Amino acid sequence: MRIFRYGEEVSLPAKTQMIFATLVLNAGCVVPTTRLVDELWGEHPPVSAMRTVQTYVYHIRKHLRLDDSRVSAQEDRSSLITRSGGYELRLASSAVVDVVRFDRSLERARQLSRDGALAESVSTFRAALELWHGQPFAGLQVGPLLTASRVRLEQSRRSALERRIELELQLGQHKQLIDELYALVADEPSHEGFSVQLMIALHRSGRRAESLDVYHGLRRHLAEEFGVVPSGTVQKAFQEILDDRRTTPFDEPPPTTTAIRSRRLPLPPCPSPVGREGQRGRLRTALARADRPAGLRVVEIVGEPGAGTTSFALHAAHELSATFKDGCLLVDMRGVTDNSPFAARTGRAARRRGRAHVTLHEPRGGRRPVPRVE
Repeated sequence: MRIFRYGEEVSLPAKTQMIFATLVLNAGCVVPTTRLVDELWGEHPPVSAMRTVQTYVYHIRKHLRLDDSRVSAQEDRSSLITRSGGYELRLASSAVVDVVRFDRSLERARQLSRDGALAESVSTFRAALELWHGQPFAGLQVGPLLTASRVRLEQSRRSALERRIELELQLGQHKQLIDELYALVADEPSHEGFSVQLMIALHRSGRRAESLDVYHGLRRHLAEEFGVVPSGTVQKAFQEILDDRRTTPFDEPPPTTTAIRSRRLPLPPCPSPVGREGQRGRLRTALARADRPAGLRVVEIVGEPGAGTTSFALHAAHELSATFKDGCLLVDMRGVTDNSPFAARTGRAARRRGRAHVTLHEPRGGRRPVPRVE
C-alpha cells in the first residue's frame, strides 16, 4: 500500500497502515473502534487496545494533515472525524483512490461491452488493470476486514482480466494472447477460464495439438490436486477442438460486432409500481425470453380505464430498456381505431424497431378497444 500527499509519499507504520486502509475502503461510513481492534489484534487484544487505536488515528491525522472536522468535508477537504464509537473518513472530491478508480473503470468497460463497443471496452479494461501493482496490502498482517477486501479485489482483477481476454478473442487477437495466457495458466493452473481461453487461442492459431495438450495438463492437475475432472464448459471446448469444428481459416479474424443504435425516444416518467409482483414477473419473462432472441414477442395487457395499465406498461418499458438496445417507442393512439392505417403503420414500426409489442386494451363503454403500442 502506498500513500501520497500532494505527490509526496507518506510512510506509516504497518498497523497504522492497516487502520488507514480500513478507513479508506469504508470511506463515508463510520468504522467502529471495536472492528479496528479486531482487525489489528484478533481475539486477543491488549488491555490498552482502545487507547492504542486512538494513538494510531492521531498519527494518521498528523502525517496526512486530516482535520477532525465536518466543516473540512463541506469545504472539499479530506477529514477524519471522530464519531460515537468509531471513526469516519471523508475524502475530498480531488482525492484519488486507485481502488475506486478501478471499480469505476470496470463498470464503464462492462457498459461499453454491452453497447457493442468491444475495442473501447478492451482499452478501458486495460487501463483499469494497469492500476494494479502486486497483491493488495502486501507485507501487512491483515485481519478479517482487509482479508475480505483482498479476496474481493483479487477476484475483481481476475474477472476483469478474463473478460478483457474474452473480448480480444472476439476481436480476432488470438495470436497476440498466447504468450500472456501461457503465463496466466502457469501462475494459476487451477483456473479453468484461462486454460479454456488458451485452448481457443491456440486452436484458432492453427496449433491444435498444443491446444489439446493444455486440456490434458489441466485434467491431470485437477485430478492430482483436487480429485475432480474439468467442468462441462472445459470438456465442451475440448470436444469442439477435438472435432475441429471451426470452419473459417485460423488466421482470419471472426466477424466484428457493430452496434447499431437508433434514435431513442425518451419515455415519460413513471412512478414505482405498488404490488402486482406476479404480473410484473410474467411480463418480464414474456418480453425477455432467451429462447427466442430474434422473434417477435407480443404481450397484451387488459384492464378497465384507471386500472393502471398504462403505468404498468411504462414501468415495464423502463425496467426492460437495457434488454432492447434499439430503444423503446411509445405511441399514444387514443381516438385511433384498430383498423386505421396509422395503427397498422405503428404496429409495423414496433416490429421493426424493438421486436417487442405490448398492446393495452381499455374498454370504453362498448366501443372497440383502443390500442397503445409501446
